[in-house]
Amino acid sequence: MAKAKNNTPSCVLALRFSALGDVAMVAATVHEFAAAHRDTVFMVVSQPFMAPLFEGSDNVSCIVADIHGRYDGLWGLWKLFLKLRDLRPCIVVDLHDVLRTKVLRFLFRLTGAKVKKIDKGRKEKRRLTRLKNKQLHPLKTMIERYRETLYAAMGEQAASVAATPISREHDEQKDNIKKLGIAPFAYYKGKCYPPERMEKIVAHFAACGDTEVYLFGGGKAEVDTLSAWEKKYPGVVSMAGKMPLGNELVKLKTMDVMLSMDSANMHLASFVNVPVVSVWGATHPFAGFEGWRQRAENSIQIDMSCRPCSIFGNKSCYRGDYACMNIPEELIIEQIKKNF
Repeated sequence: MAKAKNNTPSCVLALRFSALGDVAMVAATVHEFAAAHRDTVFMVVSQPFMAPLFEGSDNVSCIVADIHGRYDGLWGLWKLFLKLRDLRPCIVVDLHDVLRTKVLRFLFRLTGAKVKKIDKGRKEKRRLTRLKNKQLHPLKTMIERYRETLYAAMGEQAASVAATPISREHDEQKDNIKKLGIAPFAYYKGKCYPPERMEKIVAHFAACGDTEVYLFGGGKAEVDTLSAWEKKYPGVVSMAGKMPLGNELVKLKTMDVMLSMDSANMHLASFVNVPVVSVWGATHPFAGFEGWRQRAENSIQIDMSCRPCSIFGNKSCYRGDYACMNIPEELIIEQIKKNF
C-alpha cells in the first residue's frame, strides 16, 4: 500500500472493543489525529453499537465486529482476522490489550505488519489503589496513553495534537431555559451516588423553574427509577432506554451541563463537548479516566486515606460503609450552577 506524505502511514487499524466510556475516549483521540493527518485513513475495530462515535470525519471509519455473535470464540476470532487482513492496514494499533486483541496482534505480526500496543500502566495503578503505602499522584490519562501509542505507531513525522479544556459559547437560550443532563448511575456501587440523595438534586433543579432536567441511563432497574422521577417532578424528562447511541449523542450535545458519575455518560458528554460535573467515590481522577477536556474543578470528591481503592470501582468497600460517597448534595448543586 502506498505511503502518505512525510512517511506517515496511509492506513492505521486500531483495536478497541469495550467498554463504552473507553471507546468514547479512543474516538476522541482518533478524531484528533484524523484532523491532523488528513492523508491518513483511521479504521477502528469495535462493536456495532459503538459505530456512531466514529462518524463525522472523512478519514475515520468503524469496522464493526460482533464479538458476541459472528466473531465469538477462537474460530470467530480467526474469521475476524481474515476480514481485517483483507483491509491491508499499514499499521495495527492495539488500544485494548486484552486476550482477544493480543491474539489479533500476534496474527498480524506473522504477516509482517507493524504492530504497536498501549501501555496501560497497570503497575502504577496498583500502587495508586493499594491500601498501604499508597502512591497518590496523577497518572497519565487514558487519552494521553492512546495518543502515545498512536505517536509510536506513526513515527516521528506524526503531527502533534492537543486538546484545550472545554469552553462553550452558549447559544442564546430560549426563554432563558437551561438544560441539565443527569446520569445518576454507574455499574458498580463504589461509583454510584446514593439514589435518594441524587433525587434531592433532581428535585432542586426541577423546582427552579428555569431548568429542564434530562435523565440518562440504561438497564431495567435504572429505567424504572428514572421513569418514576419523571412522573414525580415537572420539567424532568427521562431519556433512559428510549434511543440508540447515535440519537443519544445528539441529545447530549444540547445539554448546557451534565452531571455524571465516573461512568460512560461522563465520557459521552465529554465527546460532544459538554461540561461535566462528575462525582467520584471508590475511583479517582488520578487514575486517568477523567472526562476528555474536562476541568479538574468539576470533579467532585472527598479526601480519604483509602481512596482510591479501585481503578474501576468493582471492589467491595474496605470500610463497609462507602463513606467516600457521603458528599453533600449542596456541593454538587453549587458546582453545577457555576457551569451554567
